Amino acid sequence: MCSALSLYAFASILLVRIDALANQQIDVLRAEATSVRHNWQPASQAEAPSDAIEELNSSLSGAQMEWIPVSCPSVRVICEKSRKCFALDLVRQLHSAKAAEDTHHHSNVFISADNIRLGEEVDNFEKTRERLRSKHLRIRSVLAWRDNAGFYSYPLYVINQLRFAKMLGLIGEKQPFVYMPESHHYFDACDDERRSNETIFNFWDRWFEPISNVTVKMMEGFSEEDVWEFDQATIQNIHHDGKAVHAYPYSTTGLEIRGDVGTQDWINCMRSRAMTVVEEHIAVKPALVKEALELHTSLFSGSKKVLGVHLRGTDKWITEIVNVDKYLNTLEDYNKKNPDGKFFVATDDPRFLRKMQQKYGSLVRALPVQRELTNVFYDDSVDKDHKCHDVLLDTLVLSMLSFVVKPWSAVSEFAVYFHHRYFPDIPLVVKDMQLNERDLDDKSSNCKA
Repeated sequence: MCSALSLYAFASILLVRIDALANQQIDVLRAEATSVRHNWQPASQAEAPSDAIEELNSSLSGAQMEWIPVSCPSVRVICEKSRKCFALDLVRQLHSAKAAEDTHHHSNVFISADNIRLGEEVDNFEKTRERLRSKHLRIRSVLAWRDNAGFYSYPLYVINQLRFAKMLGLIGEKQPFVYMPESHHYFDACDDERRSNETIFNFWDRWFEPISNVTVKMMEGFSEEDVWEFDQATIQNIHHDGKAVHAYPYSTTGLEIRGDVGTQDWINCMRSRAMTVVEEHIAVKPALVKEALELHTSLFSGSKKVLGVHLRGTDKWITEIVNVDKYLNTLEDYNKKNPDGKFFVATDDPRFLRKMQQKYGSLVRALPVQRELTNVFYDDSVDKDHKCHDVLLDTLVLSMLSFVVKPWSAVSEFAVYFHHRYFPDIPLVVKDMQLNERDLDDKSSNCKA
């Protein structure tokens, strides 16, 4: 297990780089964004007037949330609706009666682990590929899932669309970018009172760095003819495809995705898949990484051993919640071997944190994040920026530790990604509490090293 001193050495180097970015790159991006807001001119007919917005509200999703209130800045309609840009359809089977009954997705789109057409299965694929390579890929979220998508669903949409676009050779000299202007549980595009001096009307640009050299101002200047998107059904199926990155074993319409075996080899393979994209394209805003490093220093200065503990309690519906007693058995074993070792607890469940504090007292550390007995992440009465800020800081502090105990969850899985992204030379031990220990299941795995 690595000492805290090693982390601080890496952190010092990283802080210097982050300070430079924070003082230069962030200011530049915000200045560009300010110019975009105050000088916005419609670039094409594909920007959404109020009647188009209402049509999308009713036709695109069965979700209960509004798509974009009419008072918001103009947004670019998805290509399949505007028909001003190319929408790539790779879905084999579009509809299913069973999918229509799925209360999780609010959509009748058929989803499976092998519902994406590749290469020769697509009509005129070579022509289509050459056409798309001359355009920018505009990465969107799944509009039909905005009422139940977790925070890290959004970076997973980005990771997997990039993965498939590269796999199919669809990215040429024109670089891809992320465009997620819609309101959802983690972003309010129309909070004019709080954001009167800001111009971040794109969820991605609020919390993450651009995935390429395409800036906010450049996006605004692109014509619709110069971009392409995966259509919505394709994005949904890419997210669940057996060749995609899955943060844990997925299920749809009540059934496990075929090949998501959840073994040690499977999750190791998924992490390798993820890192090929994360290392090149996915980075949290430098100011947040700096804040997390400072929190880590204040919480654990002088501590040689810290065990990171992540437990999701109130927002789990795809996989089962891990029994708290199972955690406590593992933690007790750690405490016996490391009586002076501290615990960093990242959880949305106040009951679990209280139980840890009662048992281990001053050895327990946690960030002062919002915790509720109900699902805080889907509670829109809770400040959306605070929710995002909290989950990112929990994830980043977890990523700085060398030993993490976790359930199947995208939150702590991204802590693993960020550890390898920011601290690749520090050894990491991960104990997945819901791991499938039947190694024979690897024969049917959709991800093999």
